[in-house]
Amino acid sequence: MIQALNFFVNCGTHSIYNPSYRTKMRKCLTPLWAVLGCLIAIPAAAQPLQGSLFKQAPAVVELNTPVALSQKTQLFRDLLAPEPGDEFRLERSTADALGFSHEIHQQYHQGIKVDGAALTVHIRGGKIELLSGELLEIGQLSLQPSVSEPQALAAAMRHAQVQRLMDGVQPAAELVIAAAQADAPEAVRPRLAYKFDLYAEAPLYRAWVYVDAHTGEVFLENPRIHHADVPASGPSRYNGTVTFTADQVSASSYRLRQTSSGNGLETYSLNNGTNYGAATDVTSTSAVFTSDPTAVQAHWGAEKTHAYYLSKHNRNSYNGAGAVLRSYVHYSTNYANAYWDGSRMTYGDGNGTTYGPMVALDIAGHEITHGVTEYSANLVYQRESGALNESFSDIFGEMVEYDATGTNDWQMGTDIGIGGSGAIRSMNNPNLYGDPDTYGGTNWSNPNCSFPSVFNDYCGVHSNSGVQNKWFYVLAMGESGTNDLGNAYNVTGIGREKAAAIAYRNLTVYLTTNSTFASARTGAIQAAADLYGANSAEVIATTNAWHAVGVGAAYQPPVTDTQKPTAPANLAASNTTATSTQLAWTASADNVAVTGYRIYVNGTQSGTSATNSFTLNGLTASTTYSIYVAAVDAVPNVSDPSNTISVTTLSGSGGTPTTILAHYFETNLNGWTDGGADCARVSTTRSYEGSYSVQLRDNSGAASAMTSPVFNASTYSQLDVQFYFQAYGMETGEDFWVRYYNGSAYQTVATFAAGTGFNNNAFYVVNLTLSNAAYTFPTNARIRIQNDASDDSDQIFVDAVTITGSNPAALLPGSGEALVSVTELSQAGIQTLPVEELLVFPNPAREVLTLQSAAPMQRIRLYTAEGKLLRTVEAGSMEHMLPLDALAPGIYLLRVETESGVLIRKFSKQ
Repeated sequence: MIQALNFFVNCGTHSIYNPSYRTKMRKCLTPLWAVLGCLIAIPAAAQPLQGSLFKQAPAVVELNTPVALSQKTQLFRDLLAPEPGDEFRLERSTADALGFSHEIHQQYHQGIKVDGAALTVHIRGGKIELLSGELLEIGQLSLQPSVSEPQALAAAMRHAQVQRLMDGVQPAAELVIAAAQADAPEAVRPRLAYKFDLYAEAPLYRAWVYVDAHTGEVFLENPRIHHADVPASGPSRYNGTVTFTADQVSASSYRLRQTSSGNGLETYSLNNGTNYGAATDVTSTSAVFTSDPTAVQAHWGAEKTHAYYLSKHNRNSYNGAGAVLRSYVHYSTNYANAYWDGSRMTYGDGNGTTYGPMVALDIAGHEITHGVTEYSANLVYQRESGALNESFSDIFGEMVEYDATGTNDWQMGTDIGIGGSGAIRSMNNPNLYGDPDTYGGTNWSNPNCSFPSVFNDYCGVHSNSGVQNKWFYVLAMGESGTNDLGNAYNVTGIGREKAAAIAYRNLTVYLTTNSTFASARTGAIQAAADLYGANSAEVIATTNAWHAVGVGAAYQPPVTDTQKPTAPANLAASNTTATSTQLAWTASADNVAVTGYRIYVNGTQSGTSATNSFTLNGLTASTTYSIYVAAVDAVPNVSDPSNTISVTTLSGSGGTPTTILAHYFETNLNGWTDGGADCARVSTTRSYEGSYSVQLRDNSGAASAMTSPVFNASTYSQLDVQFYFQAYGMETGEDFWVRYYNGSAYQTVATFAAGTGFNNNAFYVVNLTLSNAAYTFPTNARIRIQNDASDDSDQIFVDAVTITGSNPAALLPGSGEALVSVTELSQAGIQTLPVEELLVFPNPAREVLTLQSAAPMQRIRLYTAEGKLLRTVEAGSMEHMLPLDALAPGIYLLRVETESGVLIRKFSKQ
């Protein structure tokens, strides 16, 4: 792309070089941007990362142990530590000749696209080998716009100084989340933004414009018009007589169109106007076009560019899908520019004195390559990513020239000069035109400038392209020397075609929107390894060529290490739940260094750890697993396995209770044993639910007891017993009790006395919690409820008995209030609960639980089944709707305070 002299008219276009503004570029203010960052390379087996990993380069993660594609979701969780609301949507997948497929996953947050943030998964043989890309940490961000779309569009129009939109089309907005680039100086601040594809005819401008949806500020601009911007005019015929394909309309009518390249090439003349709708075909009365050599040059350049990409990289047109290549010549008057606007090429005729038409072969290849970039890495056209964008166009512009003519001069735009060289950049000696050949060296333009715009070369996109340009030249041709940082280098060239293959794979496979020079180095080395093998001569040359231009260290040969680490010892498991267990072992030793450990479950690797401990999650309740661990070093050499242990998970799912029994006695005793004449299932109005309950009376020992069926309590750490009852004829002090069978004898759990704990003719609920720290939990446990009254008129009616088992984690304080355990919730063993006093429905509930009480509810507390306080509600009414959408399915407790007392109810969330 060549920067135009009519600079203000073309505000917003992407230029390659403008000497008049070099000083301004180097006096940029402290920028508004901060490092977006890239994925962190993980040595040896990939290790889970803590916190954000989007703060530094390089952009490629290599997994020493490939992961099955079916484990992709788990890999994302382990490596990316996504925030709540993050998701990675598969947008497209491509395949290459090396047997890789490449899945591009776009980051979304709460359903909103995170613009410029994507993760590429590189797969071979059904296994994931590499990850690359940049993602964005969102944090706390309001996703409701404060500015309307029309207001945002007005701000974008003012920013671009739009006088007239192209074809009068007003752009629509896409609501996205966006932020700065990796090399921007401001700390990353994600913003909710309106994104506009703003295309103006006057002044000529096309860019993605981002407007903050909260403040209305234009904070980011990604130009889509990429153009070669130097003064140029005059006749061309840069390559003499050329041959190409044209369209024969009739026996004596031909035009510069053809369909043999992809879906075709089309070349039009704007006749020194600017209205694309008025463009005309370039025609001839024979197959020899003589009237317009400028159009012939443009048409031939497009054809040669298409042929290069197809034959060398198997890419059909700029989008890889055969898109039509449209070229427009004779744009405006004395227009010294050429540009790609996202869908077509436009060429000016130059100024007629020092520069001719801007249709040189390398310029055509350069500009169309911007389309290739847009449909692959889509490098943002500012700062380091913009410099890479420009450089790739220079690289492939020269390669198109070499492919078509058998030679190239490593100078961009030489042919367009009138009476001398028209070159605007040199790839073999960037300093010749004031561009840097070393990252941070002489002529380096600070990319961390203030808001990027055409006035500061979008923070050095054209000048800083010299760094990768020089890298490519050194890689292809070889060179020895000392760079501006004082580093000596000696690189053996690998030739143009191999160098171009590496650059193309880097651009289309490993780089993404906000890639930096560090990302380009990492991706290029990986591309060289893909194409020519790890530690090959090509990998060595690629690495040393980057070192030559000041990006990264010189190649270091791998350390030869054939000694495996010692085997881990003393593997043991602890804190086993229904779904997890914690593993620990004695660390291994190695002659170089242990880089991690592999955890094997039932003979299959199920995780990796950087330390000698690991929490194994995702297990199945009541299941036995065989587990061992092996150590690895960087090669990786794998140790002998550790000792193998057998771990059996608990029943249930962690703290979520599992119902062991739930009996309501409506049809029979459900396996409960009655004691004889003094214990019977009866139909009575004293049943808490339904029509039946179990009646207990007098004090005749086992005859006045009801005993549950045997149940297995051995896989639980906690039992919760609940039942409802009503007393009749019990004198003050007369009592009944609950007993627990511990496998060998009954022991009393709780005793409840009339007059102090309960009164006659009212319903009560009993909630008891038994911990395996206080009780033995055998496989043949039982519960017994027994009356200790003095005569047959002393009766207890028991109903709705439930026993649940769970394996809760340690209880922690919640909501800033003291933790209330289940035992404390019913500290006296029971709570007064007349049915008519409190209605809770529906039960089980899904989204909302309704509470209705006879007296105003003062406070409602919601607990887990283990007693952890989740929520406190100040009610102040006799009816309250309690939302349950944030609760996981399970059993919960309510503690409702009214003027008349405290009411306890249990409910389940479906």
